[in-house]
Amino acid sequence: MPVDLSKLTHDDVITLIFEELAKAENKHPGFPVDPIHAAAILAEEAGETVQASLDYVYHAGSLDEMAHEAAQTAAMGLRFLLNLKHYRRYSDSPCTTEGNLHVG
Repeated sequence: MPVDLSKLTHDDVITLIFEELAKAENKHPGFPVDPIHAAAILAEEAGETVQASLDYVYHAGSLDEMAHEAAQTAAMGLRFLLNLKHYRRYSDSPCTTEGNLHVG
Protein backbone atom coordinates (compact mmCIF):
# COMPACT_ATOMS: atom_id res chain seq x y z
CA MET A 1 0.00 0.00 0.00
CA PRO A 2 1.30 3.43 -0.91
CA VAL A 3 0.17 5.13 2.32
CA ASP A 4 1.33 4.92 5.90
CA LEU A 5 -1.43 2.87 7.53
CA SER A 6 -0.85 4.53 10.88
CA LYS A 7 -1.79 7.89 9.31
CA LEU A 8 -4.75 6.97 7.08
CA THR A 9 -7.11 9.82 6.37
CA HIS A 10 -10.67 9.60 5.10
CA ASP A 11 -9.39 10.54 1.65
CA ASP A 12 -6.78 7.76 1.77
CA VAL A 13 -9.42 5.20 2.69
CA ILE A 14 -11.76 6.33 -0.09
CA THR A 15 -8.86 6.19 -2.55
CA LEU A 16 -7.99 2.63 -1.48
CA ILE A 17 -11.61 1.54 -1.90
CA PHE A 18 -11.97 3.10 -5.35
CA GLU A 19 -8.67 1.57 -6.46
CA GLU A 20 -9.97 -1.86 -5.42
CA LEU A 21 -13.30 -1.18 -7.15
CA ALA A 22 -11.52 -0.30 -10.41
CA LYS A 23 -9.34 -3.43 -10.18
CA ALA A 24 -12.38 -5.63 -9.60
CA GLU A 25 -14.39 -4.08 -12.44
CA ASN A 26 -11.44 -4.50 -14.82
CA LYS A 27 -10.71 -8.08 -13.77
CA HIS A 28 -14.37 -9.15 -13.57
CA PRO A 29 -16.44 -6.77 -15.72
CA GLY A 30 -19.59 -8.84 -15.25
CA PHE A 31 -21.48 -8.84 -11.95
CA PRO A 32 -24.36 -11.10 -10.93
CA VAL A 33 -27.88 -9.86 -11.67
CA ASP A 34 -29.33 -11.80 -8.77
CA PRO A 35 -28.68 -10.41 -5.30
CA ILE A 36 -27.93 -13.80 -3.77
CA HIS A 37 -24.78 -14.31 -5.83
CA ALA A 38 -23.84 -10.63 -5.52
CA ALA A 39 -24.19 -10.81 -1.73
CA ALA A 40 -22.13 -14.00 -1.70
CA ILE A 41 -19.25 -12.14 -3.35
CA LEU A 42 -19.53 -9.43 -0.70
CA ALA A 43 -19.69 -12.02 2.08
CA GLU A 44 -16.62 -13.81 0.71
CA GLU A 45 -14.63 -10.60 0.91
CA ALA A 46 -15.90 -9.95 4.44
CA GLY A 47 -14.78 -13.46 5.40
CA GLU A 48 -11.32 -12.73 4.03
CA THR A 49 -11.25 -9.58 6.18
CA VAL A 50 -12.11 -11.67 9.22
CA GLN A 51 -9.35 -14.14 8.30
CA ALA A 52 -6.81 -11.33 7.89
CA SER A 53 -7.87 -9.97 11.29
CA LEU A 54 -7.49 -13.37 12.93
CA ASP A 55 -4.09 -13.75 11.32
CA TYR A 56 -3.09 -10.32 12.61
CA VAL A 57 -4.17 -11.03 16.19
CA TYR A 58 -3.06 -14.65 16.53
CA HIS A 59 -0.44 -15.31 13.84
CA ALA A 60 1.57 -12.11 13.38
CA GLY A 61 -0.38 -11.13 10.27
CA SER A 62 -0.01 -7.67 8.81
CA LEU A 63 -1.97 -4.45 8.94
CA ASP A 64 -1.42 -4.23 5.18
CA GLU A 65 -3.35 -7.45 4.62
CA MET A 66 -6.20 -6.34 6.88
CA ALA A 67 -6.38 -2.99 5.08
CA HIS A 68 -6.27 -4.68 1.69
CA GLU A 69 -9.09 -7.09 2.54
CA ALA A 70 -11.19 -4.37 4.17
CA ALA A 71 -10.80 -2.18 1.07
CA GLN A 72 -11.85 -5.10 -1.14
CA THR A 73 -14.89 -5.69 1.07
CA ALA A 74 -15.88 -2.04 0.89
CA ALA A 75 -15.39 -2.07 -2.89
CA MET A 76 -17.70 -5.08 -3.21
CA GLY A 77 -20.22 -3.30 -1.00
CA LEU A 78 -20.15 -0.40 -3.45
CA ARG A 79 -20.43 -2.77 -6.39
CA PHE A 80 -23.42 -4.47 -4.76
CA LEU A 81 -25.14 -1.10 -4.32
CA LEU A 82 -24.22 0.18 -7.78
CA ASN A 83 -25.84 -2.88 -9.35
CA LEU A 84 -29.16 -2.71 -7.47
CA LYS A 85 -30.91 -1.60 -10.67
CA HIS A 86 -29.91 -4.87 -12.37
CA TYR A 87 -31.04 -7.34 -9.71
CA ARG A 88 -33.78 -9.75 -10.68
CA ARG A 89 -36.13 -11.96 -8.77
CA TYR A 90 -36.43 -15.51 -9.98
CA SER A 91 -40.15 -14.91 -10.46
CA ASP A 92 -39.37 -11.96 -12.79
CA SER A 93 -36.76 -13.64 -14.94
CA PRO A 94 -35.36 -17.08 -14.18
CA CYS A 95 -31.61 -17.09 -13.63
CA THR A 96 -30.09 -20.38 -14.65
CA THR A 97 -26.62 -21.46 -15.53
CA GLU A 98 -27.67 -21.17 -19.17
CA GLY A 99 -29.11 -17.69 -18.65
CA ASN A 100 -27.49 -14.32 -18.26
CA LEU A 101 -26.31 -14.21 -14.64
CA HIS A 102 -24.08 -11.16 -15.05
CA VAL A 103 -24.39 -7.58 -16.07
CA GLY A 104 -21.52 -5.98 -17.89
